[in-house]
Amino acid sequence: MSVEDRDDDLFTPSLKGVRRDSLPGTARPWRLSSQFYVAFFGGPLAAAAIGWLNGGRLGLSDARRLAIAGIGAAGLLVTLLLMVAIDPATDGSIRLVVIVVGVVCYLATRELQKPADRVYAAGRDQAAYASLWLRGIATALVCGVATGVAVAAAASA
Repeated sequence: MSVEDRDDDLFTPSLKGVRRDSLPGTARPWRLSSQFYVAFFGGPLAAAAIGWLNGGRLGLSDARRLAIAGIGAAGLLVTLLLMVAIDPATDGSIRLVVIVVGVVCYLATRELQKPADRVYAAGRDQAAYASLWLRGIATALVCGVATGVAVAAAASA
């Protein structure tokens, strides 16, 4: 084998022939970048919920999906602890905490989904992803209200 033959292997795509035409679930996954908005408006629970659902669509292992759920639970706990540390009478500070913690949770859940998403996206165009509009809005609303109820309950205790 000559030097040129060995160098040609360097430029061979590593995901060639790895494309997944059939996923474990029936639905197409959502773009990871779209999940940011759900986490921003819905907080840590929304980031975990949409990450959990998308993990199922991507065929993530149970361990990774449980880690996503744990990230959401830890994010809610951090939100509640910061709420206790910050004066609740300060306007908007609690909402800012929920936004920041939600985005941090999104970043963590995105990293857990990224390898499976890259395999799914290999050789596909952007139309291969499902729309997150309706489910994203619903998840942000439901989880945002749940986070607000938890914060209000902790504040009154």
